[in-house]
Amino acid sequence: MYDNGLTAVVMSGGKGSRITELTTTCAKCLLPVANKPLIYYPLDALQKANFTDVIVIVSDTEEEAVGKALNELKLDIRIDLVSIPYNRDFGTADSLRLIKDRIKNDILVISCDTITDFPLKRLIDWYRIHNPTLLALISSIPYNNENVIPGRKGREKNEKDLIGIDANNGDRLVFLSSEADFDESVSFSLSMLKKCPQMTIKSNLMDAHIYILKKWTLRYLQENSKISSLKGEFFPSLVRKQFRKEWTATVDKTSKNAASIISMSGVPHRHVFDFIETGDIELGLQRLEPNNASDELNVESLKNQMPNSYPESKIKCFAYRLNDGYCVRVNTLSGYCEANRLMLRLMSTSDRKPVKSQNSITSKSLVDAITGNGLTVGEKCSIKRSIIGNNCTIGDKVKLMNTIVMDNVKVEEGSNIQGSIICSQANIGTNSEIKDCIIASAQNIHSLAKLTNEVILDVNQMMECDLSMTSYQ
Repeated sequence: MYDNGLTAVVMSGGKGSRITELTTTCAKCLLPVANKPLIYYPLDALQKANFTDVIVIVSDTEEEAVGKALNELKLDIRIDLVSIPYNRDFGTADSLRLIKDRIKNDILVISCDTITDFPLKRLIDWYRIHNPTLLALISSIPYNNENVIPGRKGREKNEKDLIGIDANNGDRLVFLSSEADFDESVSFSLSMLKKCPQMTIKSNLMDAHIYILKKWTLRYLQENSKISSLKGEFFPSLVRKQFRKEWTATVDKTSKNAASIISMSGVPHRHVFDFIETGDIELGLQRLEPNNASDELNVESLKNQMPNSYPESKIKCFAYRLNDGYCVRVNTLSGYCEANRLMLRLMSTSDRKPVKSQNSITSKSLVDAITGNGLTVGEKCSIKRSIIGNNCTIGDKVKLMNTIVMDNVKVEEGSNIQGSIICSQANIGTNSEIKDCIIASAQNIHSLAKLTNEVILDVNQMMECDLSMTSYQ
């Protein structure tokens, strides 16, 4: 039984094609952020929204590792782990088709790389009131290019979303696409301009990859198997269809135009409007529960906003704007670094302290640091604004600043590491100087090494990873 009248799906099958420096030996959804696997954060958000069941999509090559990690998290939520083939170009729409028999209700889809403190209960209640076909969470871009990115000699170019909002209805989503899909200009259909003559196209907003969509859209996807990606193909198409007239033609097999209506198999081609289920708005309102004061959501005021919808359109797409709190996507190196910096800031401004009960720490020079279990720190060390994983050994006189150190890493005496990412099981030799670098898993850095803006990794692993990378959006 799925709570909230929704089936929750976490998309964790992506291969991390934009952060291959970190994902050659680790599943993207298991990358540590503040010593927790990335997938913990969306699962925690779902649990806080009172979901008791969730479907998690993972690559078949990572299923065992992900299953083990999820068991160790000990979350109070039942997880149905479903694997997809690693060696096939298997997108998010393909994943939904794979689990069609498990989906009994409307669908909440969340990416494993989204970290936010936004209460999903608020989004769900908004969905029930407005009853859209698609509801997408959007937020401001949480970081800029001012921070140096490890392993990059220049600034990382952020991939931007182009998000169009109706100027007369600030919630109505009228355009959604990636900036990379266009060369120099963006075209709009005449039907769209007639129905929405005034709109604002923004490139400073981020698609949070949290969506709620109607169950009937899955039936449409089932009959349109060429659609592989939700974000890249299906959602932009769905947004455009808001402005098209409903298909009302009668199929006549004797007509000269029958070929445009009848499929190759002789079965009439069904338009998207043929899949729409009506009359479910009352059901949505019945499921709406009053929020507590902390939710800051007035149900009656939302009901009063319902006439803002387009009554002439049976397909309605909306965007919910996140105006407070935080939202970070860990799909790039800059996003990964920002997520860890964010956790450090949250720790330093709260009552939470680094866990020290199981550590052997003789140095008192830990400032704004998050540390894992089994950590040994030598004498006269300086560790500032850094995150250190489990079972690490930090030698005497080591300096760490703005650095992420994953599990089972050894940093030998006298080394100085700044602004870097040291992946699991790496060994840093004595008196090494490392600045703005990525040291991949199990790499050995010799003593007295001097590295700046470098990526040190196994070439064979990188080549193997590049050959198998495909998009998963």
